Amino acid sequence: MQTLNLPGADRPGSTGRPLPHARLRIAADGEIEVTGSAFLGYLGSEAPPPDWWPSGDLGTIDAQGFLHVQGRKKQVLITAYGRNVSPEWVETALQSAAVGGLPPIAQAVVFGDGRPALSAVLWPLRADLPDAVLQAAVDAANAGLPDYARVRRWVRARAAFDTDTGLATANGRPQRAAIEQLHRDALVADPLPSTFITEPISP
Repeated sequence: MQTLNLPGADRPGSTGRPLPHARLRIAADGEIEVTGSAFLGYLGSEAPPPDWWPSGDLGTIDAQGFLHVQGRKKQVLITAYGRNVSPEWVETALQSAAVGGLPPIAQAVVFGDGRPALSAVLWPLRADLPDAVLQAAVDAANAGLPDYARVRRWVRARAAFDTDTGLATANGRPQRAAIEQLHRDALVADPLPSTFITEPISP
């Protein structure tokens, strides 16, 4: 553990400030790097560990020293315009967006690698929620995101993201490749309009 929110020193949405044994910095590519921990290297490897250990996570450190993790570096999407976007960042925004006091999106997976804009597969909190409610949640999430990270198209998921459907791992992480394959026809069926108006896609 490198950071922790403590009583009197916590910030919602962050993982806290570094603990006394750790120091953090953000590399040029946005990756969180750590030093100060007692990591001596891997068993069987003679190479010493680097002074600053790359965590594999992307994030930012705010002016008060709180760390905000945005997602895994290996999951980063690079759009057709060369913008790097962490899908977990956008997915968290979608799942946190409230409509009428309740977030209606239970699960979200975002795609957009090599594409001009992002699209998403959404699993609603309840099957009877209308598209208008999900659209309102997408609009609310987009309002807090920069233009290049906004979701322009979305489709309802054809199955929940869990182990029974094969769309999630045992620890609950979405199987992104499987989800994209299941919904590929809907996600790429139509070209994006020149105005990039956000709209749902028929599943």
